[in-house]
Amino acid sequence: MDRNFYSNGKYNLNPVNDFRIFAGFSCCSPSDEDRDLDDFIQNDAERHRKDLMAVTYGLFLIDCPDAPLAFATLQNDALKIHLAGYPYKSSPAVKVGRLGVSAEWQGGGIGTELLTMIKNFMLTDNRTGCKYITVDAYNKPRVLHFYQKNGFSFLKTPNLHKKQEPMYFDLLSHVPPGNAYKTCWYVKKA
Repeated sequence: MDRNFYSNGKYNLNPVNDFRIFAGFSCCSPSDEDRDLDDFIQNDAERHRKDLMAVTYGLFLIDCPDAPLAFATLQNDALKIHLAGYPYKSSPAVKVGRLGVSAEWQGGGIGTELLTMIKNFMLTDNRTGCKYITVDAYNKPRVLHFYQKNGFSFLKTPNLHKKQEPMYFDLLSHVPPGNAYKTCWYVKKA
C-alpha cells in the first residue's frame, strides 16, 4: 500500500496529483470576501507540489474517489521549543499550510475528520519523526474555535490585530484508533 495514502474505512486521504478534480470546488459561500482558500486550491496548490514546497491531500468518501470533500496542504515545519533530553534548538513538525472543506460539506464534522486523519496519518509507521502539527490559523473566532476544539493550542498569546495566529498540536497527546497499546507509553504522567 502507498505510504502516502491513509484510510479509516469511510474516508480516504490521498495525495493529489491531478488538480483538475478541484474544478468547481469551493470552500467559500458567494458572500465571502476572503477567497484565499479557493484561490490557493485553484491556482497555487499544483505549483507548490511541483516545486516541492507542499503536498496537497484530498479527503474522499471511499465510494466516491473523484469528488473531494476537503483538502489539506502539508509542508515541513519546526517549532522553536526545546525538549529536555534533546540537543536540538527546535522540534520537528508538519504544517497544515491550508485546510479547506467544500462549502456543501461544512458544518458536518468533515474538517474535524480531516484533522483526525492527518494526526493518525502522521503517527502511522512514524512517517517523518514528527512531534507537532502546526497551523497559522486565520484570526477569526470560528476558525480559532475549530482548531481549539481539535486540540490545538496557541503558540503565543493571541493578538487580535494579526491576520493569523500560530497554533500547534502535540502528536504525543493523540492515540490513533486501535493503536492505544503502541502509543500509550508516550503519555506523560502527571
